[in-house]
Amino acid sequence: VFDLKFRKGNVEKREHTFRAGMIGLDLGSEGPFKKGGASYLFNYRYSTLGLLNKMGLYLVGERVQNDFQDLSFSLFFPGKNLNSSLKIWGAGGLSAETKTTVEDMNRWAVFADSAATYANSDMGVLGATFSMQPDENSHLKITLAGMAQRISDGEDVYNRNNLESQSIIEDYRTRSLALAAAYTRNIGNNWYFKTGFQAAGLSFDMQYDTLETANSFPKIVDGKGNTFRFQPYVQGQWTPAARWTFNLGLHAMYFAL
Repeated sequence: VFDLKFRKGNVEKREHTFRAGMIGLDLGSEGPFKKGGASYLFNYRYSTLGLLNKMGLYLVGERVQNDFQDLSFSLFFPGKNLNSSLKIWGAGGLSAETKTTVEDMNRWAVFADSAATYANSDMGVLGATFSMQPDENSHLKITLAGMAQRISDGEDVYNRNNLESQSIIEDYRTRSLALAAAYTRNIGNNWYFKTGFQAAGLSFDMQYDTLETANSFPKIVDGKGNTFRFQPYVQGQWTPAARWTFNLGLHAMYFAL
């Protein structure tokens, strides 16, 4: 289980970073829109392998090209009375790997020499989180986010006459719009209480075709539709003594597919 959070950018001064390494070129910046108030934070990266491929250098394989890039950001806006805040955040990434055929057909020794393959994986998420502290013992957080992901790959096979035939096509696309709310409260010095829910509208479009014979290209997967998921929960923590902590909780999930 992962619970990833963006920190807020530096609210006092602007800072910038640039790094170059085996993974990629990395550019980051953070700082206030105005000192002591709202702030921004963003980071962009482009793959070193992609840059080397453009210069004709292939480290993964002599016919393999890799390319990826990603961007993330967070914008933080405090409330006027400082007991609330709004954070707008997002992340996205594009990646691709392609393998070409062996150019000289006389060197074809195995099936893979005559096949060209590609694989792509792209994702993006954009969200907003509102946090509020009604009093010193309670906290409310509401998040709305839209997400999309696509994974696709395929294979093309060439014959001795350099005629192309598709042998595999895979394309999986998913999208969701999610809403989450959580309310926490400290009850005295020994009790901690939390309740909330997660709800998501989901859509999917999944295709998988593969070549079986010269005249047969059946659909292995062919699905498209929409559905809904709802997850309420309640949990509590009781600490009667320094060495004793008891956790109780109940979580339910309804999936409408």
